[in-house]
Amino acid sequence: MRTARLILLCLLAGEAPLAAQAVERTDTPRGGAVRITFEPVISTWDHVYTGAGLMPLGYPLTGDSVGGAHIPQIARMEQDARTASGVAGFVASLGQGLLSARQERRVTPITLELGLTDRLSIGVTVPIVRVATRTSYQLSPAGASLGANPLATTAGADLEYGDFFTQFNSALKSLSDSITAGHYGCPTSPACTSAMTLLARGQTVRDALSRTAYGVGSAGSPYMPRAD
Repeated sequence: MRTARLILLCLLAGEAPLAAQAVERTDTPRGGAVRITFEPVISTWDHVYTGAGLMPLGYPLTGDSVGGAHIPQIARMEQDARTASGVAGFVASLGQGLLSARQERRVTPITLELGLTDRLSIGVTVPIVRVATRTSYQLSPAGASLGANPLATTAGADLEYGDFFTQFNSALKSLSDSITAGHYGCPTSPACTSAMTLLARGQTVRDALSRTAYGVGSAGSPYMPRAD
């Protein structure tokens, strides 16, 4: 009866293919027998689930404008450039990028079993895991608003930058000393308010330019906004 039911189900399925499914072994080696088995499993993937749905692994560095959306250092530079230049719409971009990434994991569990009886065995499984990442990146300067930092590419740039910030700091100190000395009728005159506002703005711009040129802490700045 069971055989007839199985045949009927196959006929109802028509020509639809039946998928095979591998399952773990449930039999045990006979008493006194030793059995070694291995069942390799290979997993590969090149997409990842995000809040926007299924995306390629390389999506953070892929697009017409690779920049601050996924690179914190570029996002900070973009904000500093807006602060220093007064151009609120400045967009920091390295250009057009295409990152292809593929992950692969191979797991080979090797199992050694010793049959104690025909129904009971003991065993140990040692998994051998190998992983590999394959990437390919293409970056086009088309549309880029950032270029290489001259401090890393141009001889003597460090001296020029040093002179610039020395003069900038000297001008800020001179303005601060004048305010302290009461040259602007501080603290109540409109001229004092304007001078203090100018000093605060100058310090903010100086700090933004310094971070853009030298980076923050031990993290240097590989890029700078381009002049064109």
